[in-house]
Amino acid sequence: MFDRFCHAKRAGLSRFGFVLAALLGAACGPDDEGAGPAAAVEARHPSWRRARVAVADGVSGAVSIFDVEEDAWIATLPGDGPVSMHATESGDFAVLVSPGRDEGYFLRAGVSVAPHDDHLHIYKFEPSRHEFTIEGAAPGAVVSSAGQVTLFFEGSAADGTPAQAAVVSEEELRIRGETPVPRWFVAEAPHHGAAAAVEGGALLTRPLPGDPEGQAEGVSFVNDSGSAEVIMPGCPALSGAAPIDRRVAFACEDGVLVVEPAEGGGGMVGTKWPYPGDGRARTLVGHGPSGFVVGDLGPSAVFRIDAATGASARFDVGAEMCLFGTEPRGEALFALTSDGALRRIELATGAITSLDGVVPPFACEGQGPRHGLALTPDRAFVTAPGSGEVLEIDVEPLVMVERHVIGGAPSGVVVLGLDARNIDLAPGAH
Repeated sequence: MFDRFCHAKRAGLSRFGFVLAALLGAACGPDDEGAGPAAAVEARHPSWRRARVAVADGVSGAVSIFDVEEDAWIATLPGDGPVSMHATESGDFAVLVSPGRDEGYFLRAGVSVAPHDDHLHIYKFEPSRHEFTIEGAAPGAVVSSAGQVTLFFEGSAADGTPAQAAVVSEEELRIRGETPVPRWFVAEAPHHGAAAAVEGGALLTRPLPGDPEGQAEGVSFVNDSGSAEVIMPGCPALSGAAPIDRRVAFACEDGVLVVEPAEGGGGMVGTKWPYPGDGRARTLVGHGPSGFVVGDLGPSAVFRIDAATGASARFDVGAEMCLFGTEPRGEALFALTSDGALRRIELATGAITSLDGVVPPFACEGQGPRHGLALTPDRAFVTAPGSGEVLEIDVEPLVMVERHVIGGAPSGVVVLGLDARNIDLAPGAH
């Protein structure tokens, strides 16, 4: 990790790539020199607090932006109806998926992390919606890794439109005034699935032939020329995908399929790791620096699997989980449970702490705006569409910090301006 950081700076960016490069060429100011040379520290550097939190309204789709450092809601961008929202791996963009409009688009919350010698610059600018939009039938899963964003379109059985995936470069998204050119990968038929960009092509789920429910049964590696190679073993009833560094994990009925580059190059290979106990995963979350993937195992248990070795552990949560995610350091998993509590599960030991009464008890499944959960190194943000609130919670110990009343029906939530470059893995204070 970098041990020195420049203070956040505001920049009026009309062409992101050019302006950032020019700013990086400038010398750091006195504040940067005062940070001292790289050295071991016990406290985590508070640069993560320069992140921003994006919250999408579950009815209008409008996105409100909260600046963590300023402790202020700084902007609201208009919406076009309900969306799901996903942060890219770099933390520079949010991907907003609008099933009702058959499109996906991108938002910048106005924070950019850029390396400079032995430290970082963190720039702030006005939040904005990118002018680029990707259109396709039934947009669904989003996977972001290695600077590439992959949006999977499930297609339509009604008119025979096959499933397909669009891969967009984050580097192209950063250059305002130029339209990114997606790479498209087409599946055999419409189905519920996922895709992920990898070196030389993409991993694309394979539909189960003749299945009226549109399930996927496995994964293929499709190279940039369009040639497909089936990855073995298969992945029956595939549900969910997560990147873990150069690997991609898929949740199967009988275990987790991990796909990675073959030794010596020349394609991709798969390994199936069994679940640690009864049940199966529906949702996976990967943590690249630690090399593990976590997932749900039935309604009230989670598991951790080392993607390289298959070493695994199962933890009982004690209540039905509706949402879960790992905090950025990979030390703990947080779950919002149907009884309205936020639970912290230590991934090394399985120890659980709980903050009760975060929201009223609720059903995990249902119609209308749903709760959301996003995590920074020291804070959790939970949306409460019923009360129009965004709840800010200290994660160690679990303590309510503030109930932000923003009105409407806050639902989807992501943290932007945060990635591995400005997260110090050492424990410490804010």
